[in-house]
Amino acid sequence: MATGLYFGSDERIKSILDEFFEKRLKEFGESHALVLVTEEKKFQEAIVGLAFDVIFVEQALLNNPKDWIASFLKSKPNSAPPVILVGGETDTMKIYHFVESGWKDYLYLPPDRPLVIEKFWMHTTGSRGSDIRQVYTLALKEAATLARFAQLVELSEMDCKLLINFPVQKEDLMILYSKAFALEDENEGLLLGRCYHIEAPNAEGLTRVSFYFVGASDERLKAIRSALRRSYVQGKR
Repeated sequence: MATGLYFGSDERIKSILDEFFEKRLKEFGESHALVLVTEEKKFQEAIVGLAFDVIFVEQALLNNPKDWIASFLKSKPNSAPPVILVGGETDTMKIYHFVESGWKDYLYLPPDRPLVIEKFWMHTTGSRGSDIRQVYTLALKEAATLARFAQLVELSEMDCKLLINFPVQKEDLMILYSKAFALEDENEGLLLGRCYHIEAPNAEGLTRVSFYFVGASDERLKAIRSALRRSYVQGKR
């Protein structure tokens, strides 16, 4: 059973997950829950008295997200669950600084249903579940940059896989650059990614690493979907 806590007034993420939980209960007998609280006092009581696998907090309710997450992590030095900031920020560098200060992830509003489900599952279990995949992953052969050159070999709205020849560790936070992320008026798009899986090096000494996207806006997701459709059509020719 996975349990989450949502502090905020926007009910869309809870509605998405409640529907998903109902299906899991009917099909597999699993019991999951997301508790929504709108009052600061009840939220503080919940995080002190109860244990959750993941916590969502709306950015609009915080005066300073960096100070808030620092205080929260200090209060739970060994038992803090992943804490996800939820909001409408589109500036990648601002999101980078939020996540660098301790937030595990950033969910963009309005919420994208497939990504909400996959992010909840990944942050509560530690991995992407093959039986709950909500987005289609397409094999690619595109250039990508993580301050150093990499090869983009798989892409979805949720994440990407890269072949690299330099060291990366799980939880590393990086800015990713690629034409596959680009908007119509861009030569190269950028997205914030966090490494969540690393495979053993292949015979050529290259390592396949997986990054999930942090704070991908609706506009950026549309660009990725367009790139996926183009690659799919070209692959059928």
